[in-house]
Amino acid sequence: MVKHVGTRDFPRLEQKRGGTVLGSLCNALVATVIFILLWLVTLPLWLFGLPAVALPVLLSAYLSQRLFRYDALAEHASPEEFKQILERAGARLYLLGVILAFIQFVPLLNLFSPVYIGLAYIHFCLGELQRIRSEQA
Repeated sequence: MVKHVGTRDFPRLEQKRGGTVLGSLCNALVATVIFILLWLVTLPLWLFGLPAVALPVLLSAYLSQRLFRYDALAEHASPEEFKQILERAGARLYLLGVILAFIQFVPLLNLFSPVYIGLAYIHFCLGELQRIRSEQA
């Protein structure tokens, strides 16, 4: 998906290949372990009203933004640009995850949600990378 979106919507964006397959696997492993730990720690709170509604969305948002941001930027951003995007847009990446988390709870739509979420993160991250590079030029 990154290659398709990159060539179609960001054709002039140079690929600096700051990420690796091993980096992606490590990122996924760390994100999954942290997600599981957070899920276990917050499990007692799921017995109460508001936390039972908010926690699944917040945890899903964390996992989505953590997984998709690395893969969205791996081909195009340098390690320095990746850090810069996280500093600059970290809260917006999480907010995007919160918004997109809701489609994961809609029956049938949740079957396609990873594709939509991935596309949203790819567009967001590559757009942010393009803005950073244009500001530095």
